[in-house]
Amino acid sequence: QRILQAFSEQGFVVIDLGEAFAEAVNQAYAATAAILEGLRGEKMKGKRRLNFDGGRYCGYGCDVAREWVQMRSGTAEKFTWPSGTEAHHVASLKTMHDECNKVAREILSKILKVLFVDEAERPSIESLLDAPGEEGEDAFG
Repeated sequence: QRILQAFSEQGFVVIDLGEAFAEAVNQAYAATAAILEGLRGEKMKGKRRLNFDGGRYCGYGCDVAREWVQMRSGTAEKFTWPSGTEAHHVASLKTMHDECNKVAREILSKILKVLFVDEAERPSIESLLDAPGEEGEDAFG
């Protein structure tokens, strides 16, 4: 209930996930920077992406104001990373994705328990999470 209360009063929630999570974030930022730095000599054309499962993409890129890597479950295995990408960078990104996925599931579980007191009416987390669907379907994640 504290999560929903913070959302309704402040519009956001601050959650301290500890030093290990903070270190994983730092490693993921360093991995993103290293991958994108390796692309500076290549013709990047703003981004590289993989059509992951129909209507959704994963990949990496940059524009004037930002640099990013968008991960999905299975990205590390399916995506062709740029030459020179070190295995530990991909592992750092995968770890960050997996840890964020765990946190998202835990928070969603808590919110659903408050919103749907009756367990029979409560949607399962799996029904709301990232899953391949028909073209145009919205899926969480």
